[in-house]
Amino acid sequence: MNSKRAELKALNSPDKELEKLNGLEQKLLKELKSLESVPGSIDLKRRERDMLASRSLIFDGLDEKIFFMQDKITKLEPEHNRYLQSLPLALKVNEYAEECRKLEGIISSMNSNLNVYIQKHEALLSEFEESILNETISQLEELGK
Repeated sequence: MNSKRAELKALNSPDKELEKLNGLEQKLLKELKSLESVPGSIDLKRRERDMLASRSLIFDGLDEKIFFMQDKITKLEPEHNRYLQSLPLALKVNEYAEECRKLEGIISSMNSNLNVYIQKHEALLSEFEESILNETISQLEELGK
């Protein structure tokens, strides 16, 4: 009988144990019910992850492209600075071209005048006789004495 009492004592009141197990069962059923939506949620999250992964493909190689463009900018910067320094002069090209055309017209006109004077000079040289000049000089010298 002692063994039965020991067994009974080890069971700690079977009604309480049954109640405890029923409470645990209810708690586990609630938890199981709350976990029913987890597989669907996992599938949804997987689809979202796959969609985000496919959308992120556009960013593949972006770091290399950025590095390449920054390197290109660095290499082109001195030329860009020269361009910016030359820009004011480039904007005056038309003004300088117009002034150049005016000067070319003036030079052309002066060349025409020069040709006329050269022809007159040649005509005068053809009429010039050195002997008459020498004779006139000697007459002036005698008159001066």
